[in-house]
Amino acid sequence: MTMVYDYIAGVKTAAEKSYIEATGDVNTQWLIYSGRTGDTAAISRNKFPPSFNLHLPNMPMDGRLTRKEVERLTGFWLHEVLGHAVQTDFNVWDQAVSLNLSKELNVIEDVRIERGIIENPHYPNAKHYLETLVESIAYKAARDGFDWNKPQALLSCIAYIGRVELLGYDAPSIPQLSSLNKPMQNTLSRIFAAIKTCAYGKPGTLDAFEIAKSLKQASQQTRQQQQQQQQQQNGQSGDKAQGDDTQGASAGNGDGNEQGDKAQGNDAQSAAGNGEQGDDMQGASAGNDDKAQNKQNDTGGNAGEQGTKATDNGQDFDAPLDTKPNDISDRFNKTGTPDQVPGYMQRAATVISSWVGETERKFKTPSDSTRQYMQTYGQDYAGLKNRLTGSAKLRIDIKNFVSAPERVSFERYLESGRLDTRLAAKMRAGSTRVFKRRLEDEGQNAAVMFLMDCSPSMSGTRAIAATTLAIHMTEAVESAGAPVCVAAFWDRTNGAEAQLRIAKPFNKRARACAWALANMSETHSQGTNMSPAILQAAKKLKTVNATRRILFVLTDGQCNWNQTVTYECAKLAENMGVEVIGFGVGCDVTQAFPNAINVPTDMTLIARTGLKALADKLKTKRAA
Repeated sequence: MTMVYDYIAGVKTAAEKSYIEATGDVNTQWLIYSGRTGDTAAISRNKFPPSFNLHLPNMPMDGRLTRKEVERLTGFWLHEVLGHAVQTDFNVWDQAVSLNLSKELNVIEDVRIERGIIENPHYPNAKHYLETLVESIAYKAARDGFDWNKPQALLSCIAYIGRVELLGYDAPSIPQLSSLNKPMQNTLSRIFAAIKTCAYGKPGTLDAFEIAKSLKQASQQTRQQQQQQQQQQNGQSGDKAQGDDTQGASAGNGDGNEQGDKAQGNDAQSAAGNGEQGDDMQGASAGNDDKAQNKQNDTGGNAGEQGTKATDNGQDFDAPLDTKPNDISDRFNKTGTPDQVPGYMQRAATVISSWVGETERKFKTPSDSTRQYMQTYGQDYAGLKNRLTGSAKLRIDIKNFVSAPERVSFERYLESGRLDTRLAAKMRAGSTRVFKRRLEDEGQNAAVMFLMDCSPSMSGTRAIAATTLAIHMTEAVESAGAPVCVAAFWDRTNGAEAQLRIAKPFNKRARACAWALANMSETHSQGTNMSPAILQAAKKLKTVNATRRILFVLTDGQCNWNQTVTYECAKLAENMGVEVIGFGVGCDVTQAFPNAINVPTDMTLIARTGLKALADKLKTKRAA
């Protein structure tokens, strides 16, 4: 099983590398999104700065992918990256959008560009992934009773039967050309013959555009022939359901207002938010109506939202990703939510998958004048530490829970198990409780990291309480001999979404970092970029050799990305093998963290509540 977060990170690397190898273009950037396109994938282009947005299907970042799902997702990004990004001329695409021919051009391009992909010797396995994806789509269509002979199915027939006829795909769910009615056969044969003559690479897009122009007339002829055939069979003067141009207009007529057959869902382009390209292999719009979540440039938005010239509407035919036994979004959407907000996972996934870059810096030490001020008001390391008293026993408990040797013991006087020779006398007396069982208590070897919220809302007594608690917990863990790190999260810097400032690294003692630790109560960032920092801290903890990894986040629960995204990041870190515990300093953070502790800012109560809650949480997690 592969985690979605890890897979998307791998796709970003693979997409960039494959694009550079194919084009030599090292200036174009790639952004990967998940959560905007339903069960489909899409690609959109930005001219300034030059970049591509690759949209993958809706998946929670902490979800696990089966092997089949990974194969289908690989087919998606191969089609979008090595296909459209490398081989489609987007200037020609813009012309097609302006003439309402985006659907027609897209289905022809889908066949043409995949020919270029599978014939490229550098990608010998590409055909398998593309073939697997196409078969899963056709399987869902057949299961839902899709009629390939209907006039409205012309574009879908071109896209999918074309792959079988021209590319030799093994897709049992796609019908053979010879099994269709004569009018459809004749139309498809002419179109397939024309596609064979299309050039490779970007020049071929213009050839495909010329074919697309003829599709309107071809679709109209197909409809007329089938109408005449039906009229002869049923003796009627015309069936409105088949003949009325205003009802379920043919998929090939290029009418921007057409809806087609919903079960069919023509292979439409995803209308790009910037009016540029927005190609969508599967036909769903890459937009997301929840604009509050789209903090990045929403270049994959739908036509109505972004004002693009394209008016194509994605349908449902191309929806499935994994059809045996479940669609991937159906499987993931059954997961519960922390606050019962519909679609929260998709919105959180859209945000998390859009993050780019991580940086790490040292937490600055105060100047001489600031040190004088901190000493005067008791906010240096010693002064902060002395604010909290009566914590000796709780610190010993924390030490035992964080690091403990392996223990072996025996449970005796049992009626089954291994014979206990010590109880031989009882056995001669007729007792049956003469057996024992060996018990092993696994040793603890934990690595701990404290992540401090230094946002403006944590100023004053709340910052002092959080820093004091961090110092005491750090010393308690350090006295146990366990590796411990203290960091604060900071604002977005130089394009990096996550930034950590390390006050105490793993390889230094707390007292050697005394001024940096104390300065956390006095230094504040401009925002609360907590969610990306949680993932960055989890990755840092994963590199430490330990049997247990624990991340404590001391915060007031507020985040630039909202509580839902923070909740999802904490779950994602848990799936990475890092326990995340949110410490709400003077507030309730249960909506932001699956594992939460609330502590007061009153120094006289922190020893009894904060450290005790920490010890209880460590004990509970260990026993679990």
